[in-house]
Amino acid sequence: MTRRIAFTAAAALLSLTLAPAADAQAQVMPHFGISAGASIPQSSFGDGVNTGYNLNGMINVGVPLSPLGFRGEVGWNRFDLSGNNASGNVRMVNGAVNVVLAPSTVMSAKPYFIAGLGAYNVKTSVSGSGGILGGSAFSSSSSDTRLGFNGGIGFAFGLGPVGTLLEARYVSVNGSNGGSSLSFVPISFGISF
Repeated sequence: MTRRIAFTAAAALLSLTLAPAADAQAQVMPHFGISAGASIPQSSFGDGVNTGYNLNGMINVGVPLSPLGFRGEVGWNRFDLSGNNASGNVRMVNGAVNVVLAPSTVMSAKPYFIAGLGAYNVKTSVSGSGGILGGSAFSSSSSDTRLGFNGGIGFAFGLGPVGTLLEARYVSVNGSNGGSSLSFVPISFGISF
């Protein structure tokens, strides 16, 4: 009988020691994911473009036994120009590094905060027919890379073997040549595995 109690106590102690190690290893292992959604332009950027869309790829790595983690991501946003005389779009391709803070909670949808910096390649393409006076058609394109930052909140929840996320962030990309910044709010739904 004493041997059985000692064996049970040893097994319980061993499981308590291995569980945090397994959890810590799971946090360090990278998780890959994709997300997509709407990108809503803000401020003066919203005066010149319509609501656009985004597509992102990401890799998440957690810090063992900590609410902190890191996310590297690549993204693509596209906004169509608003206006009658010209058509075109603004597209942004970016790479960003983010810090993620996921406080401990018992909720099924776990909140997290995210903030980071990135490089944004902004390409504007415009074409038109010359307007009301019937001038000649025109087309132009310009591209440059700028620094930007982002910050927001998200919710992560499990759906069977994959994780899902819903997040909203504020993104501000520096303006070119001292111009106003390009600000927008991407709202994305994604999966991670």
